[in-house]
Amino acid sequence: MGVHPRTCQFPCGTSGRNRAPAGAQAKFVQRMRTTARRLADLIVSLLDYAAIESGKLDVRIEPVDPRALAEEIQQDLEPQARLKGLDLQFSVAEDLPPLETDPRLLRLVLVNLVGNAIRFTDGGTVIVSLGCGVDAHSFEVRDTGPGIPPRTTGASSIRSSSWSRSGTSTIPA
Repeated sequence: MGVHPRTCQFPCGTSGRNRAPAGAQAKFVQRMRTTARRLADLIVSLLDYAAIESGKLDVRIEPVDPRALAEEIQQDLEPQARLKGLDLQFSVAEDLPPLETDPRLLRLVLVNLVGNAIRFTDGGTVIVSLGCGVDAHSFEVRDTGPGIPPRTTGASSIRSSSWSRSGTSTIPA
């Protein structure tokens, strides 16, 4: 059985017609490391979800840069959106201050919301907006999907949330 020429690897210092330039290799290795880290984060998120369900979650409040978090989430979910032919857009306010919250939990919530928007939108756009009011940050996910059918919004209705700069979370009744 032969080896496909595009999958051959050449040791450093050797030449090969199909060898990628060093810069491209470094970029690929960095992408693999980032993906591996994010997969590990996903496993931790699943464990966090189980802890939430059991009421035994350890919350760690610390400063979070919402802009950096948004960029990371966009990098993570862009491939899923692209596979579905969706336009994934992030709009982040210029003057968005840091947020005091648990970064793992905020990421878990945002990835869930944006991931669901991508999953249930067959065509069009998913827009994620991050802004800041007088005493709260706002995170909004809009899409061109079908939405939640009215018959399913009874006991399991989805409520909007806002996080204040002090790290508390409020969910309107």
